[in-house]
Parts: sequence; structure tokens; C-alpha cells
Amino acid sequence: YLNVNFSNRIVVCLHDCQEKSFPYFFDKKQLRYRSINLKNTLKYSWRIQVSSYFVKKELSNQRFFDEKMTN
Repeated sequence: YLNVNFSNRIVVCLHDCQEKSFPYFFDKKQLRYRSINLKNTLKYSWRIQVSSYFVKKELSNQRFFDEKMTN
């Protein structure tokens, strides 16, 4: 996760977003942590590179910044 607001263009690689599809595998603290960090990462990154089409589809289904995603 990107946890700092940089002023430069930052490309972030997201490997998964398991908490969106399988929230029952995470406790409340982990869900909150992941949610906050994912939102900040998506907000402050310039582009997002995903590790697979599946991850891209999952993020798209969650309505996360489609225009930033590349694969």
C-alpha cells in the first residue's frame, strides 16, 4: 500500500484485494486497515498496475478508479 501522499507521479502495483471478495477471512481490525490503505493508495497513486486480469476485474466491480488501472 501507498501510505504517504507524494506529490510526484506514483505507480502502484496491487496484487490482490481479497478483503473485498472474502471479508470473512479477516478480522475487523484487518478489514479496516486494508480499507483505509486501499482508499489512500487509489486516491494518491497516478496509475495502478494489477497483477492479473482477475484483480483488475475485482477492482472494477468495486468501482475503484478504472481510469488509473493498467495490466
